[in-house]
Amino acid sequence: MSINDQHGIFFDCLRRLEEAMAAGRGASMVPLLVYELSKSLEMHFGSEERLMQSYSYPLRDLHALEHRKAQRHLKGLARHHYQTAAISIRDDLRDWLEAHVNDWDSKLGVYLNAKGVG
Repeated sequence: MSINDQHGIFFDCLRRLEEAMAAGRGASMVPLLVYELSKSLEMHFGSEERLMQSYSYPLRDLHALEHRKAQRHLKGLARHHYQTAAISIRDDLRDWLEAHVNDWDSKLGVYLNAKGVG
């Protein structure tokens, strides 16, 4: 599965949360969403970090640090999901995903494309 396909899984989780919220079931969706995201992110971060290592990506340590921060943040969300409104979690996850994909993953994509990895 490509890195972009993996990103699609994350945005699909957010879409499903938004749909559940529109139907009044947002809070009940949070535990499943957090679980799915944590499993998907674990696989995704491993894939990206192997690529970065294989191609000697110069920002790999900083990028991997962002991955660790995201994992800690998601664990914090999981601990507090009953106290946190679904809308806050959705907004927080959307902001992080969009920023990460547009910044860190975009830089990685440019670097890998220059190396002929498509």
